[in-house]
Amino acid sequence: MKKYKTGMYGGKFMPFHKGHNYCIETAIKECEKVHVRLFYGGDDEIEILKNNYDESLNYQARYEVIKRVCKENFGDKVIVLKIDVSSCKLPNGTEDWDAETPLVLNAMGKMDAVYSSEVSYGKYFN
Repeated sequence: MKKYKTGMYGGKFMPFHKGHNYCIETAIKECEKVHVRLFYGGDDEIEILKNNYDESLNYQARYEVIKRVCKENFGDKVIVLKIDVSSCKLPNGTEDWDAETPLVLNAMGKMDAVYSSEVSYGKYFN
């Protein structure tokens, strides 16, 4: 019996690597269904691309890699979507996670668990 019905794992995935795959694998063990969300257009991504542009870091290329790897490794247990957060800004121009939250909820509905490979996101997700 799975612990949760629906889990969510989101990130920039710049690039998608074994640690990301491990986090999805962990979520699959605990959830009936896992939604992987590629967030693009955010401040961190823009800064990374400004200093390290590589075609493989383009959000569409990352999306295709994530879809392929998830399909090969997890079949239909994982749903991969991309979410454009470029318009989610605070008045000072920085990224507004509270404005991003409705985009996630509209794309997937209720979730029982959130997974992250970034310890610093834990406080927000809680």
